[in-house]
Amino acid sequence: AYGPTAAALHGFDGWPLQPPFHLVVERGRNIARVGHVVHTSSSLPLLDRSSVEGIAVTSPTRTIIDLARFSETFDLADVRTVSRLLHQSGTSLEQCAADINGRRNLPGKRRALQRLSRC
Repeated sequence: AYGPTAAALHGFDGWPLQPPFHLVVERGRNIARVGHVVHTSSSLPLLDRSSVEGIAVTSPTRTIIDLARFSETFDLADVRTVSRLLHQSGTSLEQCAADINGRRNLPGKRRALQRLSRC
């Protein structure tokens, strides 16, 4: 699970588990699911993986980073939400920034850093 679906499975407040479900698969696999969103990634290191009740999900830190990277808007409500998610997940802005800066080919990297700096 990825993005908003991973946030819901982690139990993050304000993220209900509802369709469309977001999934992530290895780049090169051609998978489509009607009514859901399938993302691809060239690399999803073990550090970015987690499990919730036997379901593979992105880690809480990676989930927060992905929400910051790809949310359509990032207004005051989003800043408050991410601040709450950071607290709820036990991760920190510094950890998120270090994870982002440690990646060479992360789309939306600059946007995520700018957005997270407002939290």
